[in-house]
This record gives sequence, structure tokens and C-alpha cells, in this order.
Amino acid sequence: MADASKLTKKERIFADEYIKTTNATQSAIKAGYAENSASVTGSKMLRKPKVRQYIDAVMSERSKNTIATADEVLEYLTKVMNGEEKDAFGLDVSVADRTKAAELLGKRHMLFTDKVKLDAEIEIDISDRMKQARVKSDEVQQGTTD
Repeated sequence: MADASKLTKKERIFADEYIKTTNATQSAIKAGYAENSASVTGSKMLRKPKVRQYIDAVMSERSKNTIATADEVLEYLTKVMNGEEKDAFGLDVSVADRTKAAELLGKRHMLFTDKVKLDAEIEIDISDRMKQARVKSDEVQQGTTD
């Protein structure tokens, strides 16, 4: 976890409030800084390396514990597809839910192809090829080819 001992009391209060709200001005006010300069103070606090490091470390730790990884999502979908997960009432998941899980896994593993209609304008510069073609044409007409 982040080392809060390097922060002053006000810096710690600011950082903890900022982590909760992500509002630097309000966090500065809660930390006891003057309201008329809270916006500037909050901005300065976020540029202090020790405050920034503390905030980043705490937020990183929280996201590790709250945001599912790609592997966790795939494992969950696999359990749903295989009927190993139950719904909110403890009943087996529906065939439709199992099919949807299978579909999402299939998309992840690129088992299906989707047709895509592309309508675009493309600018192509063919001037060099046109020049070469004209030179060849001129050579043929003049009989000067090798």
C-alpha cells in the first residue's frame, strides 16, 4: 500500500478526499485550504510528486480489487455456458443465457465472421503509372522499344 507517512496531515486529507471524489477544488477545501484559492491549491497538490504517488498507488490498489480481468470474464462466461453458474434465485441459467455466453466466447476467439459493408472515398495517385504508360505508348508508336 502507499506510504502515507511522507504526507503532511493536510496533504493526506486532500489525497484521501481526491481519491473519493476526483475533485481537486473540493478536496483542497475539505483539507482546510482557503476556499478562494482552492482551485489553484488543488491543482498544485496534484503536481506534488509525493501526493501524486500516494493517490496513484491507492487508486491502483483499488482497481486491482474491483475491476475484473479479461481472464476472470472469460472464466465466468465459460461457467455460464457450461451451466456451472446459477441465477439470482439459485436456479440454472437459461438456455438463452448460455447461448449468449457461448456467442461472446466465440466472438472473443474469432470463431465467427461478420460481413462489413465499407463505403469510403479513396484518393489514388496514378500519375507515375500514367507517365510510364504514355512513355511506353510513345515508344511503341515510334518503334523504339528494345
